[in-house]
Amino acid sequence: TLHDGLTHVLVDRGVDYLIEPEGAGWTREHVTDPAHESRWTPYPGKRINLSRELRPVWLRFRIDNHGPGLVERILSIDWPLLEDIHAHVYDLAQARWRVPLHGGAAWGDDGQMLKDPAHLFPLRIEVGQSVEVVLRVQTNSPFFVPLEIWERTHFQTTRYDHVFLMGWLFGILGIMLLYNASLALFTRE
Repeated sequence: TLHDGLTHVLVDRGVDYLIEPEGAGWTREHVTDPAHESRWTPYPGKRINLSRELRPVWLRFRIDNHGPGLVERILSIDWPLLEDIHAHVYDLAQARWRVPLHGGAAWGDDGQMLKDPAHLFPLRIEVGQSVEVVLRVQTNSPFFVPLEIWERTHFQTTRYDHVFLMGWLFGILGIMLLYNASLALFTRE
C-alpha cells in the first residue's frame, strides 16, 4: 500500500513466483491466465533469492494506492547482474495492461529513465487504484531480485549521498596510494 508520505518501500511480502520451463516462451497472458493460478508459489523470504536458477522466473505482487492523491514512484531492482527483465503492469481498475517495459544487462541503458546501475521502472497509480506488477526475470548469474519502490526525489537524494561517500572513499584511497608511491620512490625501500 502506497501513499503520499511514503518515500521508500521494500517489497518483501506478497510476492509470488513461477518458474518457466526451459524453452516454454510464456507470455504475460499465459502466466496470468486463471488456469495457471495454482502454479504460482508465494515466496517465503524477504528478498527474492533463488541462488542459481537459470530458467526465467516470473514474479508478481500487488500495489494499492489508498492515499489522497496520485502516486508516481520508481520500481527499483538493485542487482545489475540480471540479464533480461520484462516489467508488465496490469491496471486492476481498468482491466487492461499498460505498456510493457524492458531492462537488464542485455538491453543496455538507452531506455533507462535515470542513469543508475539499478534497473528502474516508473509506476503511476491513480487515487484508489490498484495494480499488479508482473516481472519476467532471467539471468546467468546468481538470481537475486531486491524489489524496492521509491519516491523519485528520495531515490535521487539517496543515490547522490551514496555516490558522494564512495567518491570520498576512493579519493582517500588514491591519496594513500600516492603517498605510499612517493615514499617508495624517494626512500627506495
